[in-house]
Amino acid sequence: MITLEDHPSLIGERRGKLPHFGSGSVSCVSRSADHLDVFAVSQTEVVRTAAWQPGDQTWRGWWSVANGKTLPGAPVSAVSRSTDKLDVFVVGLDGVIYTAAWQPADTTWGGWWPLPSRKSVLGAPVSAISRSAATCSCPMRHQPCHAVNPGSQAAV
Repeated sequence: MITLEDHPSLIGERRGKLPHFGSGSVSCVSRSADHLDVFAVSQTEVVRTAAWQPGDQTWRGWWSVANGKTLPGAPVSAVSRSTDKLDVFVVGLDGVIYTAAWQPADTTWGGWWPLPSRKSVLGAPVSAISRSAATCSCPMRHQPCHAVNPGSQAAV
């Protein structure tokens, strides 16, 4: 596990203006060539993201991901189903596994949609894999789970 303290370059020169993260996990995904997105949960329980691309002097962000909340420092799983499409997964404060999604045409993150019949322990990691441009899976107890993104009707 890496922490924000271990990698101050994730915070850059704007540290004083960013939400307090403390220690916790940081997830990173590449949504296209030379574009990186990182995800972490602040001490105020908000799921946040920052981004980097060529030409940036430091990381941009930390934006809220659709006002999603989970335990401070809890892991956020992130995958890219296809170029410039991001899906993230967390265990919510109610123990339900949720997903949110983003693509360039969106002005904000969409979500949080619950995965049907999926509950977990608060703060537990959720493993997510992208099996195609339209599908992500979160295998639990040897069963794949799929959720439908109500905004686009694409399988997530």
